[in-house]
Amino acid sequence: MTARWIVGIDGSDAAVDALRWAVGHGIGRDVDITALGAFHVPAIMAVFAAKRGGTIVTCAATSGYMVEFDNRHFWMKLKNLIGSHFANYAESYAANKLLDDIGLKRGSDGVRKLSDGRPLEIIVETAGETTEQTDILELIRSTWKDAGIKLFSKPSQRDVLRNRVFSGEAMMSVWFGIDNALATSDTAPDELAPVSQIQLQWPKFGQYHETAGKSGEAPDIPEAIELMKLREAWRTEPRESREKIWHRMLSIHAEQQYSIGVVNGVQQPVVVHNALKNVPEKGLYNWEPGSFFGIYRPDTFWFTDARRN
Repeated sequence: MTARWIVGIDGSDAAVDALRWAVGHGIGRDVDITALGAFHVPAIMAVFAAKRGGTIVTCAATSGYMVEFDNRHFWMKLKNLIGSHFANYAESYAANKLLDDIGLKRGSDGVRKLSDGRPLEIIVETAGETTEQTDILELIRSTWKDAGIKLFSKPSQRDVLRNRVFSGEAMMSVWFGIDNALATSDTAPDELAPVSQIQLQWPKFGQYHETAGKSGEAPDIPEAIELMKLREAWRTEPRESREKIWHRMLSIHAEQQYSIGVVNGVQQPVVVHNALKNVPEKGLYNWEPGSFFGIYRPDTFWFTDARRN
């Protein structure tokens, strides 16, 4: 079997297993970047898997604060170790200044106080289906702590999470972002407008649209109203106008921040058998469009070993 490319991992069990396989078979020599200390990747694997002159990036310590690895694979092969964080010094200073300016002062424990004296605490709820979201929230928690905000993560179940969001009980939630990875002007911009209840940033608006006004609440935010109008206009406008509509809708999201993007462009390792041919060296791993591998037409893959065909 041959790993065509392994450039970091996304934290899923399959990705970790792929990295373990790569290390075990000694094929990590062409991996440019590996992650150390995040997503439960053991340090010895991250260091060994990076190629000669490659880079090991460490951020947080979900795999443990005490790091051990064989230093021979590090210094003899001229590898690099880089520390990283979710916020740089300028961003951290700006966030603290903003909170200071609006009057949220720190208490003796370093956590800021709201105007009524309660600590500034945010509970972020997840569906509890994978450890990835919890790991990411742990990284965010340490960053927000520097700004005087205390963050808690609350795993549950998908149905429970959605019902709590729909009823307005959830303070903040974690969910997948915009699923379309190859958007064009001819792609329907439904994910950018409040048209579905499962859009957790505005479930009542989405429910109102889905039920034709029988349930939910009509959008009362000017930008959300504009997004709905732009979506309707997209359905009748020519391609040139559709592109402008897409850009306007994207700019509204960038200005208003209805959701906070956290992780994007994560690399997904894929292990391919030596006998399997016509598999692309690199590809787009996403549900939309193409259902992950579907866009590359697996029916056109073939084995050189006739017994497998």
